[in-house]
Order: sequence, then C-alpha cells, then structure tokens
Amino acid sequence: MSHPTVSRLILASMLLFCFSCSDRAVPGNDAGASTADGGRKDGPSGKDISDKREKGISPDKTKWSCQAMSTEFEKNLLLAKVCNPAVSMIQCSIKYNNHLPCPCPTFINPANKKSISDMASLQKDWNSRSCSAGWPCPAMPCANPKSGYCEPTPPGSKVPGLCKDSFK
Repeated sequence: MSHPTVSRLILASMLLFCFSCSDRAVPGNDAGASTADGGRKDGPSGKDISDKREKGISPDKTKWSCQAMSTEFEKNLLLAKVCNPAVSMIQCSIKYNNHLPCPCPTFINPANKKSISDMASLQKDWNSRSCSAGWPCPAMPCANPKSGYCEPTPPGSKVPGLCKDSFK
C-alpha cells in the first residue's frame, strides 16, 4: 500500500473512533452547535435535540421518551453510514431500518459496530414500550434499495463519505 493510502485509512479509522466516542456530531449539518440553554442544535433545521444525559435526566435509555429514542436512533444511523470512498472494498453492505417509527430499509456500514449495537438496543426498547402505536405512518410502501455505495462527502466534512442507497 502506498503511503497516502495508508494515511487515509488511518485518518478514516481515527474519524470513526472519534465519532463513536464523541457527542455524536454528524457531518455537514451544523451538528454540535450550542443553544442558549446549553443544549445542542443538530440537523439542518437547527432543532434542539439535546441528549437526555446533558439535561440531568437518567442516562438509562429505557426511561427516555419515545421521541428521544427515535432521535438517538437517527443520530446513530448517520454514524452507521460513515464510510471511506478511498477504500476499494464494499462498505455499505448491511440493510437496516432507517427510522424507529415507520421504518424503511437503507444500507449501512457493518464496520460501525458501536452505532449498530446502539441502534439494536434502541429498537429493542422501542418495541418493548410499544412506541410505534402512537406514530401515524404513511400508507405508501417503502422504496426498497438494491444495494449501497460509499459517496464522498463535500470538502471540509468531518468524515470522508456516507453510505447512499442505490435502487438500480
């Protein structure tokens, strides 16, 4: 392997490690910006979806509201989609639900084990609490992707790429 390729792989590994330990900031969406009350603004809307632990509420996820579990699941889903387009092997190879309420399939990177484990735990808690009962889902069927691929993120992003679904 050439020196630049090794450097890219090391950088990608470091980024994945940092994301699995960090405050769950997601690239390219104002993640991690602070709100006036000390919470976080996540997502393009800047909506405050502060982690329950930051507000002194129980770190026990089984005591979170259904909405808090859904929000945490979506943050972990984005982390599970992190990939490296410089790597030649297929990375976006596992089909997984894209939401807790009204799930549809999407592809994620199996190398992101922590995020996948967290999503599985949240799914279990969600199901045990019957959270889906309170969510109206659209009557239309889900699009079913055939595969996933690693799409590079724009320059300046915190990760090299994210899994995208392919319907071809």
